[in-house]
Amino acid sequence: MITLGDSLKNIFQDAISCQEPSGLVMEFNVYRTDPRFRYFAFVEAADDAKFYSNSNVDRLKNSYCKFISAGQNVSDLYKGKKAVLDALKRISEDKVLSPEVKKCMFIVDRDYDDSLKHTGVKLSAEQRHNIKITQGYSFENYYFQKQNIDTIFSYLKYSEDKQQKILGEMQSFFLQYIDYFAAKGIVSMNYEFTRNSLPVIPEHEQIFKYDFKNGVLVDEKKYKKAKNILLSYLQKNTLLWKEYGKLRARLAADPLCYLRGHDVYNYFYNYLQYQGEDVVKSDLLKLCKKMNVQLENVVLK
Repeated sequence: MITLGDSLKNIFQDAISCQEPSGLVMEFNVYRTDPRFRYFAFVEAADDAKFYSNSNVDRLKNSYCKFISAGQNVSDLYKGKKAVLDALKRISEDKVLSPEVKKCMFIVDRDYDDSLKHTGVKLSAEQRHNIKITQGYSFENYYFQKQNIDTIFSYLKYSEDKQQKILGEMQSFFLQYIDYFAAKGIVSMNYEFTRNSLPVIPEHEQIFKYDFKNGVLVDEKKYKKAKNILLSYLQKNTLLWKEYGKLRARLAADPLCYLRGHDVYNYFYNYLQYQGEDVVKSDLLKLCKKMNVQLENVVLK
């Protein structure tokens, strides 16, 4: 039998777990007076919370930090990043909640947007001081920074030669597809503009299935079709084509840092499986305690 109390509880839980900024603000309002928590970290998804709570970042690695996640099942209107920034805006502009903002850290992925201008959330310079962004595309890229990669390979007991071989293969693999990643990034950043005019292309997850034996994708034909559609589309718009050139140069300079972290991490993990390594993702997560994880301030433009 479901009681009235149970019904209200279910409604409340649905509300605070929703992905709109109001849900994040509501959850913060519930816990802000809880003596167990001294700090609050707003993040884009549950995986971010798992990573940062296991990291060496002072405020985040302790039990008195409460993580508030925008979650995975986000609407098109409020993707995780936008939800976090909009929650900052709402909290800092609320008369009751604004004094509490000093306890908060709002962590978002750098993605391909250093200045956050593509989120559409207008923030003052003062509000931006509460935001921290990843050094690379997302938290997954921390695993492949020069100061951290040794931690991974030491755990795997790989020799220096084997380490360099794997990193070289990863670099070469992603550089093959840099045009696609850069074009896809520009289209995604400008989604509000491109969504109704871009021709249909294969889903990203359908394209990036790996043939590790030959160092290529399983379906090169599908990849080339998507790449050609994207490049042809961007060439018709001078501003987007210029953005594409800048992004491509950045990705080519350090693909393991600036490419979409989910893709880099998945490639590495699947490569380990291909090599017969008995490693699970929870093992890699534990290693981040030994890694150098630094968050940066937002670039003001």
